[in-house]
Amino acid sequence: MDEESPNKINGYIKNIFFILLSIAFLIAFVSEIETFFKSEIFNWFYYVDSNGWLDFFIIIIGLFYVSIKVKECQFEVPNEKLTFLFCFVVGFYTYERFFNSKFPFTHFTWKIFSKIVYLDFLYVFLLLHLANYLKYLIPSSKDPINNVLLEDLPLKKSDEDELDGIFQITADKIYSIVKNNKFKNSYTIGVNGEWGDGKTSVFNIVKKNLVNEDIIIVDFNPWMGFDKKVLIKDFFNSVSEKLGSDLSLEISKYVDEILSNGEKSGIINFVKSLVKKDESIHSIYTQINKKIELLNKKIVVFIDDVDRLDREEIFELLKLIRNTANFSNVFFIVAYDRTYVNESIKHQSSETTVKYLDKIINVEINLPYFDKFLLKDYFLRKLEELVPKDFTYKIKSFKERYDKDAFIFDLGLGFNENDLFIYWLNNFREIKKILNSLVVNYSHMYKDVNFHDIIYLEILKLKHPYLYRLIFAKNKEIFKIHSNVNCYFFALIDEVKARDKRFKEVFERNKQTVGESKEKLLTVFEFYLDEYCKKNNINNIEREQILDLVKRLFPEETNSIVGYDVDSRDREGYLSVRYVSKFERYFSQVIFNSNIKEQDFDNFLLLPSLDVIPQITNWISEDKIKDISWRLNRFDTFESGREYRNVIISSYYLLYLDIAGNLIDFNVLLYKLVDKNWEELLGSIEGAKEFFKDLFTGNDNDSLNKSSTVLYELLKKNKRRTDGKFPLSDDEINEILRKNVQKYLENNISFIRNFWNIYYKSLKLESTGKTPDIGVVNDLKKSLSSVERLEDFVASLITSYGYEGYRIRHDDILDIFASYEGFEDFIFKNNENSEVISEFKRFYFEIKDNNWDGINFQFEKINIDHLN
Repeated sequence: MDEESPNKINGYIKNIFFILLSIAFLIAFVSEIETFFKSEIFNWFYYVDSNGWLDFFIIIIGLFYVSIKVKECQFEVPNEKLTFLFCFVVGFYTYERFFNSKFPFTHFTWKIFSKIVYLDFLYVFLLLHLANYLKYLIPSSKDPINNVLLEDLPLKKSDEDELDGIFQITADKIYSIVKNNKFKNSYTIGVNGEWGDGKTSVFNIVKKNLVNEDIIIVDFNPWMGFDKKVLIKDFFNSVSEKLGSDLSLEISKYVDEILSNGEKSGIINFVKSLVKKDESIHSIYTQINKKIELLNKKIVVFIDDVDRLDREEIFELLKLIRNTANFSNVFFIVAYDRTYVNESIKHQSSETTVKYLDKIINVEINLPYFDKFLLKDYFLRKLEELVPKDFTYKIKSFKERYDKDAFIFDLGLGFNENDLFIYWLNNFREIKKILNSLVVNYSHMYKDVNFHDIIYLEILKLKHPYLYRLIFAKNKEIFKIHSNVNCYFFALIDEVKARDKRFKEVFERNKQTVGESKEKLLTVFEFYLDEYCKKNNINNIEREQILDLVKRLFPEETNSIVGYDVDSRDREGYLSVRYVSKFERYFSQVIFNSNIKEQDFDNFLLLPSLDVIPQITNWISEDKIKDISWRLNRFDTFESGREYRNVIISSYYLLYLDIAGNLIDFNVLLYKLVDKNWEELLGSIEGAKEFFKDLFTGNDNDSLNKSSTVLYELLKKNKRRTDGKFPLSDDEINEILRKNVQKYLENNISFIRNFWNIYYKSLKLESTGKTPDIGVVNDLKKSLSSVERLEDFVASLITSYGYEGYRIRHDDILDIFASYEGFEDFIFKNNENSEVISEFKRFYFEIKDNNWDGINFQFEKINIDHLN
């Protein structure tokens, strides 16, 4: 018999009682019910005449109803009270329909249905309603599903315990306390353990043991509530459900008094106070306590998930246990993490947290410690179950690699505190998370990864996700590449790295401490690790454990030789994450068709300059734009001038290219154009100048706009820098900017496209402000030699203002034409026949009369779509 059986039996008895009572009521008062339905309220119903059209619509309505209910049947949960009412009504109708003749029922007119009356549809409605119960009576025919993931569920019974009966031992202690004791006040048993240690599993085993005892079991999950009132109400509702209706009224009154806190208002409460005298909270509590004593049964309340509550909720729960629900024969069994609870309540009470909790908890049972090698055996066993048999060789390789881990093997210590299952994986829940993540992320590519590495990376991601992301996002900074084996190893903060202000202070401090010994210098990863530990209050012991974990994946370098190498010479060894060509798949968890192979990208970096754009175009056609643009953004360490040229040419080509998936970052590109050793990369400063002059040369609208935008930003960077400047001088940049405007005008490109952006970028910074080049002004005026060009130009002078208003570039008019009169004479004279210029003229003088402030204007001839 399970713990719910007594409640089910009580429910069946109550249902039978109400059925018998209803039948008795129906027999006793049938004549009164008939009289009621014959009254004037329903008298009109008996004079409804049947006809063919009415028959038709009733049948159609019935069919629609049947269709709706059939579709809802799969998800609808039947209501027992509604079922009872349905049966009662249909039972009365059946009696009147077939065994009495007091009512004139209306029959269908159609001959085929002539023996059926309209109200017979009640039987259809009842059958459809009862059909909702079939899904509970007929066993499911679905085939059992073999899960590919481990379900994170607590144990249901003791024979599921895979820790040699440790959970059963704890459960027996609790069972013994409950069975062998009976207290006048409530008694609280605390079960202390960290998250995932198995507290809920212990609860389930205790419940299983208590089923055969004459004990009332109450499950209360305080996490379901969201404030003090909900927590209290939900607790007593849970208790009331188990104790039955005998105590429900008193408990309801008790809860109302507690929540109202003696403060009642409103008309209804005022009237109640006149009719009936209020009872005190203490008197209601006493009534409940006496009834519980009369039950002569122990009530065991299981409270789980306490360490999911916030500090105020925990404090309220403890007060509830100690004061509000301090009834006779009640045992509270509370699962919590004492460290978390103490931390939560330390600001809520003037007493020390240890003393406060000890006042609430009568006896505390700690989940016992166990040999962590049980976890190792469990992990390996479940790994073999989850991974297909075809890859058992990978699990074997993992075991061999794990057993001879360098940090353990070299010291000759066997397993020590650094061991994977002693320090990092502490319970079954963490193991399940690691294994499930491994299956979800890598099951489609088991053959392409090294199991040792993915397991260690998954542990790092579970425990310290920031560091996991850091290794990937900053791998070019954190690692250097060993040229012989194409393998990542930790980069030291040496004199080169120390040029970065972030590392300079660390480098100088370490240099003073350990002298010139390069071996003692911090790595870049350690620099970030120290920042992370400081920010998250991680102590030095855990810092060293994190560093050890990461070093199992990536080697250190000593005298240009990899410090340790446990990679085998077979395929498994060369699949390690430390190899540059394999690194990314461990973080993207896929080898995409749209990805570029490492070798293909390496070949691309060595292409002649003329072949770079055709290769980029080919990759775009193969839908590899995201991968190549992402790689170009990240690629900022250049081993040769050819690599630099190809990256800059391709990045600049893709900049602003409107293609889905294009990730080229403007600021990243600018960063690559400054602070470089130009002699090393491009042979000399002059070589660099020639390269960039050629790069920023363009003729069409997009290339001229892009050239001006990038060069203008570089001009600003040069003004802010004393060294590491872009190789072109200010005058050389200004010359290209000026030529860009002239090329734009020479090619007769529409002014409404990018002219003004290119024009503004070409303005010279004088003591009086920014002024246009006289050559640019003259070329602009010359380009306005036709009416069509004038119309296009005046349209570009209009700018939007607010939602419907417009303004005009009046400052630019003065810069270009020296005066408004000169502009008016140049534009309006001899162009009266142009409807566009005539409309612009009206707009121009209206806004001029408005002191150049924005105005509303209805354009009919000038196309202003570009302003939208």
